[in-house]
Amino acid sequence: MSPMPQHLRAYLYTGLRIATPVLIVGGLVALWFAVSFEGYIGALMLFALSGCSFVGARELKEEEVKANAPAMADSFIARTGDQDRTSVGN
Repeated sequence: MSPMPQHLRAYLYTGLRIATPVLIVGGLVALWFAVSFEGYIGALMLFALSGCSFVGARELKEEEVKANAPAMADSFIARTGDQDRTSVGN
């Protein structure tokens, strides 16, 4: 799978962040005006979509942080006892 271009990631992150409160407000309005079972299900679906939007934006942000991690972070990885020993001879 090819990595997502940085500018597309920024636009998608921003769009998901904007969509989250819009979907929550839409879900509240739909819940307020719901008069049937289908109306309540529609409102719950809007709430579920807002949750998906929030989690998606959070995942995009975490991947960006991991991609921009400093190179020194790898040197602090815990080592096992076998890696500390130097081999002499043979």
